This record gives sequence, structure tokens and C-alpha cells, in this order.
Amino acid sequence: MVGHPQLTAQVRNGETFVRVMFPVWSLLGGQPFTEPLAAQPANAKAGDFSSGQVRLKIPRMDPIPVHLEELGNALYDGGGIAEHRWYLDLRNGELIPVSEYADLPEEYEDIGEQPEVFLYIEPRSSREGFQVMEDYVDTLPEGEARRALARALRLPKPFRSFKDTLFDFPEQREAWFAFQNQHQREAAIQFLEANKVPWVEATWPKEP
Repeated sequence: MVGHPQLTAQVRNGETFVRVMFPVWSLLGGQPFTEPLAAQPANAKAGDFSSGQVRLKIPRMDPIPVHLEELGNALYDGGGIAEHRWYLDLRNGELIPVSEYADLPEEYEDIGEQPEVFLYIEPRSSREGFQVMEDYVDTLPEGEARRALARALRLPKPFRSFKDTLFDFPEQREAWFAFQNQHQREAAIQFLEANKVPWVEATWPKEP
């Protein structure tokens, strides 16, 4: 017989301990129990109604190495209409593309059903991608490049037109890549923090 539990948490030496207090038949003798409840002794006996305690030790998640540029690219892949769905492997920081046109290794077959291991990367909308291009144009001084790129954003296919127009302005094209890279890095950090993922920045080249 189990009543409504009361939970308290403590952090000790970098690990979180959750104490669950609930009224039970004296299955645990009212003593602290340091293993999951399912592992209780097989010879435990029911007795008088009393207060039992269970302490569950939750291992701390170590930071995973993340390539912010790769994660940023995944967030903006295809402007929100990408052919791939991206997942972040919370065990090692790897990015995993999932496509209906490609077979996945066996370990990833149920990737969408394991959110505790594979974190889905919700792509940013095409409107957000468009806003980044507008913000970049706003940083340019008055002149031919600014006018041409602003005009490209008003055409029927603004993403393609913007990229094509940049070829006419090599200096602004390089500046655009730096601007876009910085924005995507910031978006990647926001994504990790919003999902409470402990991370460290991975360095290039990637280790095999």
C-alpha cells in the first residue's frame, strides 16, 4: 500500500540524490534505502503501516563535446524545410541526420523514440533565416552591395537570389559568412542551454 510521495533533492559531490518519502507497509523498515525500489530484498515482509524512505542516486551527466558550427548548421538546415531531421547524441555530441532516403545503422533505427539519448533538433523557421539575411544587409554601408542584396531579398526566391548576388561582391560575401557563422554559433548555444545539455566546445579537426 503506497500513499502520495514527497520528494526532496540534494546535490553532493556533483551528484544529485532524490529522497522519496511516502507511507508504505514497513517493507523497508522505515530505513533509508540507497538502491532503486525494484531492487529491494526478496525476503522483505509486510507489517505495520509506517513511513518508508527511498533514496535514488541520479548520475551526473558529464559535458559532451559539441561542434557549435555543425549544430548551428543543423538548426538552420534548409531554412526549416530540410530533407533531413537532425538529432544530437547526448552520449558523445555527435549530430545524426535522419532521412527517408537513407538507411540508418541499427543502433539508430528507433532514434525518435529515445529522447533521453537522442535530442531532436527543431529546425529554425525560414522566416528566422530570412531575418538573419536582413540583419546582415542592415550592417552594410550605403552603396551598390547593400542595394543589390536588399533587392535580392525582394525577389520570388530570396534565399537563392541572395546567395547568387553575393558572388558579385567577394568582400561582402566573406563578411556574410562570418556574420552567419557567429549567429549560428549563438543559436547553437541557446539551443543547448534551453535543453539543459552540459557541453564543452569541440575543437577542429574532429577526432576519429
